[in-house]
Amino acid sequence: MAKKKKSRKSRKTRRQVTPSARQPKPQVQEPESAQPIAAAPQNKPAAKQAEATLDFVKEYAYVYHDLRETFLLAGAIFVLIVVVNLILTQVLVA
Repeated sequence: MAKKKKSRKSRKTRRQVTPSARQPKPQVQEPESAQPIAAAPQNKPAAKQAEATLDFVKEYAYVYHDLRETFLLAGAIFVLIVVVNLILTQVLVA
């Protein structure tokens, strides 16, 4: 299939950047009296830190359950296919 050519005009228009976009805007600093005072960072208690870590076994228990069901279903279907194959080969040969 032939490659499609892009028009040069559209490429040029995409490359052009307005001069105002190139120049960084001057940053205006507010006086210190207008800035809010940040509270001192507080360390979390040990209980909250332990609570914050994820327990993946509890979080994703449903994944284990779903995978187990899926593999059991796949195994059952595989066994069914083998049994049907054995039955059909016996019926067609006889």
